[in-house]
Amino acid sequence: SVTTVDSMFYYCKSLQTLELGNHFNLTGTTSVNWLFNSCYSLTNLNLGSDFNTTAVKNMTGMFQDCRSLESIDLGSKFYTSSVTTMANMFNGCHSLRSFTPGSHFDTSNVTSMSSMFESCKSLKSITLDFNTAKVTNMAGLFSSCSSLTSISFGSNFTTTKVTNMAGMFSACSALKSLDLSGFDTSKNNVNMNTMFRKTTNLKTIKVSEKFKVGSSVTYILTDSGLQGIIIDATTTSGDQFATIKSSFTSGTIKIYVYTNMLSAFQTAFASSISGDKIQSIIGVNNKNKENAKENPIHYWFFMK
Repeated sequence: SVTTVDSMFYYCKSLQTLELGNHFNLTGTTSVNWLFNSCYSLTNLNLGSDFNTTAVKNMTGMFQDCRSLESIDLGSKFYTSSVTTMANMFNGCHSLRSFTPGSHFDTSNVTSMSSMFESCKSLKSITLDFNTAKVTNMAGLFSSCSSLTSISFGSNFTTTKVTNMAGMFSACSALKSLDLSGFDTSKNNVNMNTMFRKTTNLKTIKVSEKFKVGSSVTYILTDSGLQGIIIDATTTSGDQFATIKSSFTSGTIKIYVYTNMLSAFQTAFASSISGDKIQSIIGVNNKNKENAKENPIHYWFFMK
């Protein structure tokens, strides 16, 4: 059997329709990297009944730059339980509006999802209930998905092993809110460089007490719509607040804290209340937690 079909249809830039039929048997194949990469004109793809990916381990860039594909239905034979990398899998699928993973789309052994949906510029919403227990790299996962207005993460989507989230939501210019309350970044020093850069319409991000800001936060909020941070805390000590100052690398950020903690925070952040980091620290009454629309779990970024 054939063990690799890497780049088999690479740069078939004028190919519009591809029917693989009943004789494209991938039994025993372990790598399909860049299989349809740069099939710019492909609008119709039928994988066929023998497209069996049970043994496949590598799917890097499999559909990358299929710029004209509007929908991808992976069907009943698209098994991914052995796959370890899905990096760039749909990167550059500019016209993709619908993604149906199929009943055997199993990501339990995947370690890299970097740039998996990057530049899917027509995708408006996506629900991910992928098993990400082994994933370490989510850099650029949704980067430049400029039409994306809704991202929902299911209970299987965990981040405890992730070390790289750089540019994860960068240039998602249509997003207005993000619920990351299921994200746990407390176990690793996660790279968050440019994580929310150019999210120009993003007003709120909801996180839990397990969302720890790492030491790599260059341009994390640059050109974003976020202008404030509300902190629900009873102390200024601990790693969480020691890194907050370095998170704000540009722009003027306002910090809102409850009045009983105002003096402590003003002292702790005194050196940053100047220049282009923190504009001011403002006290709010404890009863006004609804300023952030809900009781903040740990802290909220939010637009006034």
